[in-house]
Amino acid sequence: MAKEFGPYYAPGYVAVYNPAMPGQVRQVSGTGSPAWVTESATFTECRIALVQVGATGVYYADIPAGLTFDRDYSVGVYDAAATTFSQALSVETYGPDVSPTNITQVDGSAAAAQGLSGLGVAYGSVGYIQVNLARIAGQLVTASGLVTFPAGTISSYAGGDTAGTSALLARVTAARAGHLDNLNTGGLIATASQVAALYNMSRVSLDVPPQLLVPVAGTKAFAVTARLYDADSGNMAAPDATPTLAATLGDGTDVSARLSAASLVSIGVYRWTYTSDSAHAVNDQVRFDVTFVEDGSATSQGASAFTVAAMAADFTAQDRTDLLATKTDAAGLRADLTTARAANLDNLDAPILSRMPTFVYTAPPSAATISSQVAADLAAAHGNGAWGADLTGLPTTTVFNTAIGQLQAAIGYSGVGDDTIKEQDLRRPKLDEVATASAVATAAAILLDPAQKLFTSTGGEVRSEGQPTQPDLAYIHTSLAAILGKVNQFGSSTLTHVTSPVKATGEIEIVQGDDYLAANPLTLPSIRNYIGPQLDTVVQFAVMTASDYDKAGASATALLQVEATALATTETDGTTTLTVTVPLTAAQTAALPSSPLQSRYNLVYHVLGTVVGTEDNYSPYIGPMTVKRRIAV
Repeated sequence: MAKEFGPYYAPGYVAVYNPAMPGQVRQVSGTGSPAWVTESATFTECRIALVQVGATGVYYADIPAGLTFDRDYSVGVYDAAATTFSQALSVETYGPDVSPTNITQVDGSAAAAQGLSGLGVAYGSVGYIQVNLARIAGQLVTASGLVTFPAGTISSYAGGDTAGTSALLARVTAARAGHLDNLNTGGLIATASQVAALYNMSRVSLDVPPQLLVPVAGTKAFAVTARLYDADSGNMAAPDATPTLAATLGDGTDVSARLSAASLVSIGVYRWTYTSDSAHAVNDQVRFDVTFVEDGSATSQGASAFTVAAMAADFTAQDRTDLLATKTDAAGLRADLTTARAANLDNLDAPILSRMPTFVYTAPPSAATISSQVAADLAAAHGNGAWGADLTGLPTTTVFNTAIGQLQAAIGYSGVGDDTIKEQDLRRPKLDEVATASAVATAAAILLDPAQKLFTSTGGEVRSEGQPTQPDLAYIHTSLAAILGKVNQFGSSTLTHVTSPVKATGEIEIVQGDDYLAANPLTLPSIRNYIGPQLDTVVQFAVMTASDYDKAGASATALLQVEATALATTETDGTTTLTVTVPLTAAQTAALPSSPLQSRYNLVYHVLGTVVGTEDNYSPYIGPMTVKRRIAV
């Protein structure tokens, strides 16, 4: 059987390393084999068992499938108990100058095939050694192809001793004779110093990327890794100091400045980062040389990489398609941009404005002229008479304000805050200030009477001196018309309605167990012309007893605290109105203490807000509150 790696004198394994990438080992079994893999692969899939030649105690291993002796191979040697790559006993090198050895066992059973039949030569005997020595010397060839010996075994030969025979037999023991098999290399045997020098060369490995991409812009980083192996065990070895790594271009230019500082990955393993940028030479060689110093002796290793333009490496089929499309578009552009059209571009040699005719500026009329014209227009007729004629006979501000005051009194308007009638005044009259239907009708009739000239027929235009603004009057006109319609439906002279839980002056009166939820929340009186800070939409509504509130102290504990909503709206006159609505459930109102009829406002409520964008507090409302006892029905 042809054996390539050996001989060895104990059972075990070998592992073959990639001569082009020392960090890789040959996988001989398992999924994907045969293939080169990293040392992170399973050891059992990469080991090759040593095979004994007969019973000689000599072991060899076949070269793995797919490999030939066309180069040098580093071979790790392991004993039979090894389970990892780090347990190598030694690392040996085999190459083209080491010829395969054909080994066969020469013993009693094979002697007949070798012309030793009938000699009584036992395997391992002195006669066996002598016969093999004779074969080595080429003295076994006779006319008949056999050797004639005296009867009996060689060991019982009683003839005379030739000079040196006894000394030679004493020196050539069976073990020493077996060592002669180690000389069957087909060439000269390397000396110990030569082997040591060769081994030292394989103690250092340097891994570099085969290509270094040069980007169009920015940078790209690449890892360079060096390893140092122990001379005796083949395990990773720690050098005396951090190794040095140099980088040079093919022309000798030093580019080591592109290397980072060395980082220790593990014992004997160091890594650098090589940075490429758009200024890097393209299509050039970059040689890396690493030097380790161990026990005062330096050991070096080198490897090369080549720079490639990233654009060339990244150029895809789609890029090619797009480029061809651009070529087609360029051809179309050439066809469209004729010589005549290109010549027209010369007409843009001066600013366009310089080619425009001069135009004349005419100054606008003076202020006096404009004023005179406006006065003339006011006096002129415009289809239905001069504008000035409509100003004749208008009611005075006093007449207008009197009518407004009568309406305010009719609907129970409090007049607190400002003189503008608000929506809640028209929709939520107070229970204790109910006006009769006739009073409401009288006030409304005054305001709507065309003879008073307070409104036009549509109610959308003011006809008196600055009181109040047009949007307010338009709303009043619509609301009064609705009020009159409702009044006309009443069969008696008394207007009966349900009171609002919040008075215009801010007092709150609710009933235990009532709901004041999204459809009908407690709406506190709007603050017109609000000039306070802008508040977050969510504010806190808290309630406590008036007796506790009157006690001294920095703060008081609330009986109830819920989230309320603060809404700030901008009016047509630019002012701000703040409105707060408070939702309360039946369970929450039922839990509040009720007040006897003769002792109203037994509670105090407090609205506390947070200024937008800060943690500052602001209290827009603090007022009295009454909870009326609920009657079970």
